Amino acid sequence: MSLRRWDDLGRLDREVSLYLRFQQHGVRVTFVTYGDGRDLEFGSRIPGIKVICNSKKLSSIWYRRAVKWLYPLGWNRRSILKSNQVNGAALALAARTAQQRMVARCGYLLSDFEERKAGPDSERAKHAWAIERRIFANADATVVTTDAMKERITSQYDLSSDIVTVIPNYVDTDVFQPVSPAIRDGRTICFIGRLENQKNPAALIEAVTGLDAKLIMIGDGSLREDLESVARRNGTDVTFTGNLPTQSIASILQKADIFVLPSNFEGHPKALIEAMACGVAVIGTNVSGISNLIKDGATGLLCETNAESIRTAIVTARDNPSLRFSLGLNARKYAVRRFSLDTIVTTEIGLYRSLYMS
Repeated sequence: MSLRRWDDLGRLDREVSLYLRFQQHGVRVTFVTYGDGRDLEFGSRIPGIKVICNSKKLSSIWYRRAVKWLYPLGWNRRSILKSNQVNGAALALAARTAQQRMVARCGYLLSDFEERKAGPDSERAKHAWAIERRIFANADATVVTTDAMKERITSQYDLSSDIVTVIPNYVDTDVFQPVSPAIRDGRTICFIGRLENQKNPAALIEAVTGLDAKLIMIGDGSLREDLESVARRNGTDVTFTGNLPTQSIASILQKADIFVLPSNFEGHPKALIEAMACGVAVIGTNVSGISNLIKDGATGLLCETNAESIRTAIVTARDNPSLRFSLGLNARKYAVRRFSLDTIVTTEIGLYRSLYMS
């Protein structure tokens, strides 16, 4: 992906916060992007981080060759090449030299998503398996965000569990933090995510229709126009914001009473962790990727993917202010303990050091 695309999606600040924190620990960081020369314009937003991009607008093949043969000449030989997701990791693999180590990081399994969307026998799923098999087999270490992902890839690709490390997604708990509950009005529900079938936004709109509640939907996608039409037709109080920058998302979460993630399937959703860090009472569907983050009745509420079940959970939280408060308090403590930037940075730097000590 390009830095410009990250910015368009409102994700730039959230994605780079980890690497800005790395610099405080003496780690020098270079971003190798798939963007064109416009990515160089983001230097002021990511101080200290060098950007290498496809400023000459080469074909993907020639860009990989350029990264492999030209750019590494100025790099420290004892460096770590890390992919952000499996998609795009081929560039890191192509650029690696004998002296360097590669970390294949993925926040979600591409093969899992393609299987669910197109079916396990689809060409898309088979292509995803081939990509993952190649990347994981050639990496010096693999980082996934959940234990379930580790179990799946070690079994499916016959990998040693010793080279697969679970490092969850992080949240900047200084940005995503609670504010005075007095600013909450008791009826504001928030959703953050792509407006696509995977996230199940239609069921959420159906669930809040007829309730004394207002729904804020942050994100964009192919379903937006249809969802807006349904909301207007049913008289549902829904605000569609599109993609927003980090600070705006944090501000909305801090004022929300309930956060709902009604997904049909997930990897390790950052939006849910950010809502928890803001001390919001969270509701999520009882699917992999969400159920391992929410302890039902303690750090949030679990429901099924249908509108009726989502509505029941919303009403339960809406009508019990003390429950919302305790869920939000426990969720904040859990997010700080498990997913704070400092915790993740310490773990990841430890992994990097071990690669050159083994």
